[in-house]
Amino acid sequence: MFRQTLSIGWGFILIFASLVICQPSNQALVQFSDLQYLGAFKLPDAGGSDNTLTFNYAQGPVAFNPHQGGNSANPPSLFIGCFAGDNISEVNIPEPVISASSKLDELPTAVILQQCANPQQGASDTFAGGVVGGLLVWDAKLVFTYYNSFPAAGCWSVSHFVKNSLNLSAADATGGFVVNNTAGATCFVNGPMTWIPPEWQVLLGNKPAVTYNCCHSIIATTSWGPSAFAFSPSSLGPDSTNSVALQYYTGDHPTLGEYNSSSPLVFEPPWNNCWNAAAPPGYRGLVIPNGTRSALYFTAQGIGSYCYGFQDHCPDSAAPAIREHAYPYRFHIMAFDLNGWTAVAVGAKQPWEPVPYAVWPLVPPLPFTDSTSECRGGGAAYDPATRRIYWEQPRANNMLPIIHVWEVMSANAIASGTPADLATAAISAYPNPFNPTVKISVGAYGNIRMAVFDISGHMVADLTTQMVNGCAVWDASGLNSGVYVIRARIGNKAFAKQVTIIK
Repeated sequence: MFRQTLSIGWGFILIFASLVICQPSNQALVQFSDLQYLGAFKLPDAGGSDNTLTFNYAQGPVAFNPHQGGNSANPPSLFIGCFAGDNISEVNIPEPVISASSKLDELPTAVILQQCANPQQGASDTFAGGVVGGLLVWDAKLVFTYYNSFPAAGCWSVSHFVKNSLNLSAADATGGFVVNNTAGATCFVNGPMTWIPPEWQVLLGNKPAVTYNCCHSIIATTSWGPSAFAFSPSSLGPDSTNSVALQYYTGDHPTLGEYNSSSPLVFEPPWNNCWNAAAPPGYRGLVIPNGTRSALYFTAQGIGSYCYGFQDHCPDSAAPAIREHAYPYRFHIMAFDLNGWTAVAVGAKQPWEPVPYAVWPLVPPLPFTDSTSECRGGGAAYDPATRRIYWEQPRANNMLPIIHVWEVMSANAIASGTPADLATAAISAYPNPFNPTVKISVGAYGNIRMAVFDISGHMVADLTTQMVNGCAVWDASGLNSGVYVIRARIGNKAFAKQVTIIK
């Protein structure tokens, strides 16, 4: 009777803990320590005399494609902007390599799957002199935005396009289409895009994706800092579609700072001087890792005093041309809490009220970030099945970009995927519940990475070096009773299992 009661009691606790974790508002905030750096790879030199068909000087969008050609039997790929930003290409994803000494020849090189091409082919609206602001793979279609990075004559009337295949040589684009927003013109929404994890979509206006723009020249036309508007790609068409404002800033509400602040930036609460308009265009990448409540913006940012002009007026060894300056520059990630977006979506907060909860510099010892001579922000993409983030660092390889890769190692960031991608049965733990040791077995051999996390998402043990023939013994003597999550990765497969300590 006692054993049965104990079993029922712990079953209730496990169910309750699972329900608590599954509530999006209770999910863990990503911390910088949760981002495991996996290395980088190079984009190839396409060759030829036509720069528009190369990755030279590329600093545009990045989109994750789960399956090359839309075929579920194929491996994933990336769609990436090319030179000048008006063309895009597709490349494969080699396994990244960590080069602790920042040696480019140690990095693998991606292979071009589709040459650079203009995605506007076939569309009724086309724009010369614009750039692709964002890319989003939507089943076997490609959603993209176009914008003018110097809209002195005003923002274009349309922003979004749909390419009805992933074949870049096909003239099958439609658009442009209008995405209405409550902030102003299309310059608030005609830039980068990303998917909203399924568990957050109901809370963020019943929309599956985010579109936004910010921080380019003619700052009065766009957001004064990273913005976000939820929208539905399936609603793009001849009739305009509405978006839901989640975050934006204006000259009347410069919550994160003035665009021309004369003071060096400060990255701590109250966060009222953590942004300026140098160097544009900023905040080109946004990812929202599933199983967390974080939105992560990638950018290059001038962190000194703002100045506009030539180098003789604005001392700047990194960027001598006439432009916005705020020397020195650095790459960083600005992290926001999705609970703030939820409050805006339901009208409890204004869109200019969210502030970051953290800003993480992407500087040495992160490889290849020691030079700020070409500190420009590139796009970012996210793979929910492997929890990998891909961020483009422009001009890290002379004129060419490199792609950095991280994995979100949070206990709550368990990917949503097919049973082949996630199989809790692949990890066994005996006894379970246990005290103080448990034998953990993985039904596979090879290069296995394994760690244990508490329910708040903090790693409490790294078992990778203890794995022998797929097995390890975890001694939890120093930990309290409770629910913990074992996470393992074997190649591109991710596994998870809950265990319980009873003391």
